[in-house]
Amino acid sequence: MLVLILAAMRFNLPGERQLWVHLVVAALLANALPYTLFGVAEQTVDSNLAGAINATTPLWTAHFAQLARRHDPLALVLTLVALTRRTSPRSPSRQAPSSPRRDGDRSEPQALCPAPG
Repeated sequence: MLVLILAAMRFNLPGERQLWVHLVVAALLANALPYTLFGVAEQTVDSNLAGAINATTPLWTAHFAQLARRHDPLALVLTLVALTRRTSPRSPSRQAPSSPRRDGDRSEPQALCPAPG
């Protein structure tokens, strides 16, 4: 779709066949294949388990990146710091402040529907 838009806007598209092969392989491996497999897996695996496995994607990415770049220990440290920062729960100072209700009470709001009974 993007290629059609770029062609319609008369952008110069690369003409090298090898570049297009690399782009297609990257698109299949990074976009089409993972989302297709995730959809197939959702048909046989509980959604809670699928969500938990999907949440570990950054950890697997860091693991395979380290396997590919064994010679760079700084990359491992920076990756672990980034993952720790990204996956840690929000600290109270980073949470959005709750707005007080009109009567000044900061307690939890009551349910919209009364409890049966």
